[in-house]
Amino acid sequence: MSRLSPTYKIIVPFLALFFATVTVLRAQVQNDTIDQIQELRKEASNAILIEDFDTALSSIENANNLAGLVNDAETKADVLITSSELLYFLQNYKKAASESAKAIAFLKKTTDKNKIAKAYSLRGLILIQLNDYANAERYLKDADDLFTQLNDEKRQSNVLLGMGLLELKRGKPKSAVNYFDAAIPLYQDYKLTFQETSAQINKANALIKLGAQTGEDNTVRAKEALTAANQLLKTNSYPKLEIESYKLASHIAIKEGDFQSAENNLNLYAAKKDSLNQIYTNVLSKSADIEHEGGKNEVLGEYSP
Repeated sequence: MSRLSPTYKIIVPFLALFFATVTVLRAQVQNDTIDQIQELRKEASNAILIEDFDTALSSIENANNLAGLVNDAETKADVLITSSELLYFLQNYKKAASESAKAIAFLKKTTDKNKIAKAYSLRGLILIQLNDYANAERYLKDADDLFTQLNDEKRQSNVLLGMGLLELKRGKPKSAVNYFDAAIPLYQDYKLTFQETSAQINKANALIKLGAQTGEDNTVRAKEALTAANQLLKTNSYPKLEIESYKLASHIAIKEGDFQSAENNLNLYAAKKDSLNQIYTNVLSKSADIEHEGGKNEVLGEYSP
């Protein structure tokens, strides 16, 4: 043994250095991979906003493949959230709910209140479309509480839009208008043009519904909101919101007795809506084979923040 001792004295420090180097290299590779994932997520989010769904899907697929190589709960949650956003836009609300539930499960392993709040806010929006109003409201309110703690007025403004959409779906257009009115100045301040356009479109819709409920003539106010939305649509590409604007323009034209304009806008709405639905169908068929980490079980509407 005494003759081997000098060898051990050389090998042991060498092995220690070797394993330390491997650990450092692994950490560097993981960090580099996470950076790539975040870049792909950013590409996907920007593509979703302008409804370039093929680019969004490709970026999410690549991000998802890389996410399987890292051991980081926040990164996996980020990819699932972006996937949920795409599915929400494509109106596949059931799968969007499943993905958002998986994301929240990952985020519960972290202490990132900002990401948790964003996930709650998105899940609230998804559950509105699934008519799970009670749970949608709970998630939105929990998101609001977290954004308040973080003093994040910019992201908190999205909760106002969510609450407006919730009230509109609940058949409470007057309350919805109040939420949209509270949100719009914030979107203008923070230059959130997509959210502002959406709030103006939905405000016009709420005012039309409110008139039908109360007999009030809200045509002027609805037209003002729609005009504001159309001004934003001239310089921004939001096809889904543009299509909704044609339907609202048709309603307003009927109120004003301009039946030719009403018919023209309704025809535009129908044609473009069919075209957009076909795009959604094509993209959803391409996304069917993408399975994110977290399993296949769908969690719909269970409130467990």
